[in-house]
Amino acid sequence: MRPVNLLPRSDRPARASGGRSGSAFMVVGALAFMLIAVVAYVLTANQVSSREQDTAKVKQETEAAGARATQLAPFGDFAAVKATREASVAQLAGTRFDWERTLRELARVIPADVHVSTLDASTAGGGSGSGATSGATAGAVAGPQMQLTGCAPDHRDVATMLVRLRRLHGVEDVTLTDSTKSESDSGGGGSSADGCPSDETVFRAAVVFKAPSPVSSVPGAKTKVPASLGGGS
Repeated sequence: MRPVNLLPRSDRPARASGGRSGSAFMVVGALAFMLIAVVAYVLTANQVSSREQDTAKVKQETEAAGARATQLAPFGDFAAVKATREASVAQLAGTRFDWERTLRELARVIPADVHVSTLDASTAGGGSGSGATSGATAGAVAGPQMQLTGCAPDHRDVATMLVRLRRLHGVEDVTLTDSTKSESDSGGGGSSADGCPSDETVFRAAVVFKAPSPVSSVPGAKTKVPASLGGGS
């Protein structure tokens, strides 16, 4: 015999029928989605904050580096000035000509009966004195030059003087510009316009030296000069 419940349906106790079993999973899924969204937001916010801090740090480092560069700028300018001055000194040393040594050598090679009345010298070539070189020589030579006027008893002594001038260190060419023998009318006494006795020979010569090279002219370079001409020291 089957039991029959005579109570109205509204008064009957509720019993699980399994008709809404998926609603709980939907709620759990919604909560999980919300949790993931919150976690993603927090991570993104933290990442943005970290990058903002890194940007601020880099900016501070850039400003500090700029200030440091400004402080060190004078040292950089000094280094540039130093390099420029060193280059200028090296250039001057490379073109320097030792006239003191040349004059010492000249005093050694002049014959005893010959003396020099005037002497002009130039490191740029061309000369500035009255005893200039000939047109061909002056136009072709750019090295140091020395023009001198002197007195000698006769032309033979002038020739000896020219030969000895070639013994000077670094000489490239010696040119006789003029050699004039003055005859004295009174048999002695008096002097010429060049300061030579009226009965002596007045000569003018030009001595051309080799252009100094940067290696041989720098102080401390290994250049040998004969001891008899002032070298060896």
